[in-house]
Amino acid sequence: MSVPLIAELKRRRVFRALVGYAIVAFAVLQVIEPVMHGLRLPDWTLSFVVVVLAIGFPVVLAFAWAFDVSAGGIERTLPLRPAGLGRLPLALAVGAVAPTQARGARRTRSRSSIRSRPRRRSTSACGPGSSRWLATPPARGG
Repeated sequence: MSVPLIAELKRRRVFRALVGYAIVAFAVLQVIEPVMHGLRLPDWTLSFVVVVLAIGFPVVLAFAWAFDVSAGGIERTLPLRPAGLGRLPLALAVGAVAPTQARGARRTRSRSSIRSRPRRRSTSACGPGSSRWLATPPARGG
């Protein structure tokens, strides 16, 4: 089963498209970081670019599977056999997105299951809760 899949991915030039996308994404990240700091953009800008590039990965995968770029232009890739591998792009896209969704759901569940206890205030005038305790230097041992 896996040998025909890899042969079909090579025939449709999916690997070339993904390598090209990885090179372009790396170049975009290398350019955006110094530009972001030079223009004093917010810190979330780099995270946003990474998320957009990650969302673009399955899109490029699907387009590389469905279309072929040649000297004559963009053409739809003809299937090798009539009923062959029609749902593969969908399966690969779901396989790429599902692990990230599962990690996010696991994080949400673990946060909601943590119980917090109310903090007790120190009644001492020089205890860890008072401002006088923070202002006094620590005793030197000697």
